[in-house]
Amino acid sequence: STPERKPPVPGRVPELAAAAPTREFSMPTIGEYSPPDDRTRSGWCASASSHRGCASRRWRISTAGWPTNALPNAKARRHPEQGERTIWDVFEEERASFIPYAGRFDGYHCIPASVSKTCTLRFDNNKYSVLSSAVGRPVEIHAYADRIVIRQDGAVVGEHARSFGRNEVVYDPWHYVPVLARKPNGLRNGAPFREWVLPSAMEKVRRKLGAADDGDRQMVSILTCVLTDGLSAVESACQEALEHGVCSAAVILNILARSRDPAAGTILSIPQALTLAHEPVADCARYDSLRRTNSHGTHRGTGTDGSAEALRNAQRL
Repeated sequence: STPERKPPVPGRVPELAAAAPTREFSMPTIGEYSPPDDRTRSGWCASASSHRGCASRRWRISTAGWPTNALPNAKARRHPEQGERTIWDVFEEERASFIPYAGRFDGYHCIPASVSKTCTLRFDNNKYSVLSSAVGRPVEIHAYADRIVIRQDGAVVGEHARSFGRNEVVYDPWHYVPVLARKPNGLRNGAPFREWVLPSAMEKVRRKLGAADDGDRQMVSILTCVLTDGLSAVESACQEALEHGVCSAAVILNILARSRDPAAGTILSIPQALTLAHEPVADCARYDSLRRTNSHGTHRGTGTDGSAEALRNAQRL
């Protein structure tokens, strides 16, 4: 009977797909390594050269179960091609020629783009927001497999998770905070701020300020501080204001200003040579001696013609 033939893999020649076996192969580690025979060597080298293309062989490489005795085995076992040396000796000799690890490969597709007046740019049938300061100047889109990074003059002006839909708009509300300084009502009705979830303390302040006439403007001034002081600092200031039962932009900005002030400097010790022999005494009664009047109703001691006592008091001052 003719054996049942499996459907060919898309993109492969049917004849090769039917003739090519599927092999299970585990990557040998240093501890499990053994000199390869003709079968294993042909699996990696000879078969790849004899069969045109790698489509005729499918390998499943498994790295599970790495042994803990890899180093002792590498020092004890002989090298498969240099039998007079151990695997460890060859490894130590080749160590100096290894290329150092430079971190994760930064692979992306770079294309130029322009930013519209709505602080967005188009890429792959979708729109992504950028900082409002990037409007009117060209930018570079670095498209990764999972994210989009927008750079301008080397600085990152936007970063989003990549969207694979069509005609979608991906907003970052923080990109539009500088614009709110001119249009504070956009915080309530703007598309980028719909369903914007703020930290808990800031969200409570936002709800409390919503009842005030200038609540949007006050909240915008608080959000603007995030760009300079950071989100955690503004969140802490809002939490402190709520604990004191006060919900006002002026109070929160005051708390932030006090947190920015540097700590009081240390008091320097005064050298003995600079110590005062007669320290000044805070005696306001000395001023009264200048205000004393004579029998004619004029002040004494108001110039160089005054009494000696008034002159002495003036010199002390």
